Amino acid sequence: MNTYPVLRDKTDNAIKNAKKFEKHHLDLRQALDNENCNPYTAAYKVVEELIKRNN
Repeated sequence: MNTYPVLRDKTDNAIKNAKKFEKHHLDLRQALDNENCNPYTAAYKVVEELIKRNN
């Protein structure tokens, strides 16, 4: 099943939220690989790179 068409419209918001949580953890001076950094994901960086390469 191709789920991308369902998720495409949500990508910008997901990236924005991931960056917001990353900034939050960095502002608290938490290491991003710490179990206290929940929620956190760096997957947005991969998604941004894929979007850049596709354009």
